[in-house]
Amino acid sequence: MNVLLFVVDTLRADHLGCYGHFRDTSPNIDQLAGEGVLFKNHYASGVPTGPGFTSIMTGLFPVNHGFYLTPWNVPNSYQLDDNILTLAEIMWENGYLTAAFDNLVNFRSHMKHFIRGYEYYVNATRTARFLHHHIWADLVNQRLLPWLDEHREEQFFLFVHYWDPHTPYNQPKEYRELFRHKKGNLSDLEIKEAKAGYRYVPGWGETGQIFEGKDHKWSAPIPGETFADGMSIDLYDGEIAYADNRLGQVVEKLKELDLYDDTLIIVTSDHGEQLGQHGMWGHGGVYDPVIYVPLV
Repeated sequence: MNVLLFVVDTLRADHLGCYGHFRDTSPNIDQLAGEGVLFKNHYASGVPTGPGFTSIMTGLFPVNHGFYLTPWNVPNSYQLDDNILTLAEIMWENGYLTAAFDNLVNFRSHMKHFIRGYEYYVNATRTARFLHHHIWADLVNQRLLPWLDEHREEQFFLFVHYWDPHTPYNQPKEYRELFRHKKGNLSDLEIKEAKAGYRYVPGWGETGQIFEGKDHKWSAPIPGETFADGMSIDLYDGEIAYADNRLGQVVEKLKELDLYDDTLIIVTSDHGEQLGQHGMWGHGGVYDPVIYVPLV
């Protein structure tokens, strides 16, 4: 059996349909959840990206694998101890063709444990000037889909990393405009009553504290690139829909190649996003918006 591990960066569980989100952000992941197993209580072992992915790839908590951030956001250790095996090394030792479509090695420290164990490490970043989190899912799929055609006869372990929905929100235009919340108007949102007596929107927070968006200019590393201005839950959900659609392209390719029924597909994330809750936008700390992530 093949193994395909999707890690969708910065993906909150509660912004997926299969976890109860009221918007249709994730039809492809929802379908996988319906056909497979959905873990309702899955939490990131470490945040943000570096510790999170290291935990995914080693099965260890940051206190055990040694890659974690200090309170000043400085990595404690850039390199994983060579004596700690990674998932790719284990799969390689057990006869799998191992491949990663990822660019975590582009971090300035070039952490070698993110490429250990891969016979193929495909860095889909278009240029060295392209910051790691500026890459979009289309660039990954442009390299990934032909690879599947070429290696369809081999038993593979495949790691696919989509940075969407991490900032900057640079998805295609149709996904930037997919969701439009009417600022100051709750009629387009799902409102629930908490046991404590206050009203809230699932995945958004209390009705009186909903983040209504913020103007923001993202720096584009390549001349001519245009990124969505601003930060909003609409843009975040549009990014999820975009990543979900591109994930669906890979699933369809597996079906086309008659590999779907012989492939274990796993979908998860390294961490979530605050989305303005608790007065923050980002993914530091241990609030549920940051550590509650999907596992399908």
